[in-house]
Amino acid sequence: MRTRVATSAAWLTLVLSLPAAAQDAAGALEAARAEMAGARFAEAAARLDAAAAAPDGLDRPALVTLLRLRALARHALRDADAARADLVALLSLEPGATLGAEAPPSLTRALEEARASSGPGLRVDAEASRSAGGFTVSSRASGDPAGLVRRLRVLALREDTVEPHEGARVEIAGEGTLRYVVEAIGPGGAVLATAGTPSAPRELRAEPARVAAPRAASEEGGDDTALIVGIGAGAAAVIAGVAIALAILLAVPDTRVLPPGCEGCP
Repeated sequence: MRTRVATSAAWLTLVLSLPAAAQDAAGALEAARAEMAGARFAEAAARLDAAAAAPDGLDRPALVTLLRLRALARHALRDADAARADLVALLSLEPGATLGAEAPPSLTRALEEARASSGPGLRVDAEASRSAGGFTVSSRASGDPAGLVRRLRVLALREDTVEPHEGARVEIAGEGTLRYVVEAIGPGGAVLATAGTPSAPRELRAEPARVAAPRAASEEGGDDTALIVGIGAGAAAVIAGVAIALAILLAVPDTRVLPPGCEGCP
């Protein structure tokens, strides 16, 4: 229980340490909405591009909103390919996404066409194994036809810290049990998908201690019990055989034929 509380506190510290750009994301989206309402689509698209290119500042819901707005702006600018790319990305995050009443019919049709050819939503798979001096965590993202995933981040949850690592394959020093979360990071630093959560992390448990099996008596070199038992069993078998043979001989009837008038003759 203490470990979970300490880890939660460390996680909160990590979240609160993010730059002020996270607080500005909502403002950027609202500004883009206002620009689109004024038919300033180029300005809105440029603002949304800047928010997506920032290293942080967006969360997943904000990114979904950004993709929806940018698809509308790009469609208004007659950039059909770029608008469709945003629709494909939107569907990878929300397979059931819609555009709302403000979307023109042509863009709604483009969304449905993209949905018809889309696959499962974006996800992250991860696997941990033991290695020399610690652990190896391998992870990969799938269901990302638009290439939203910028990087993979592995968070090792220590007792009182959260230790970040980046890469599809990372080495983590330590022993005992590994508790970890893998995040797929996208535009604007948004966490697109995870394997495990802070409250329910992935775990690679410590191997149970091995107990050495007792050595066989014959391996210790000083125990002749088996030999003695074997000799005793053999002797008993011989004695039993002799007893059986004697019993058979004594039980055979005298079948000799005596001459007439020779009762009792030998």
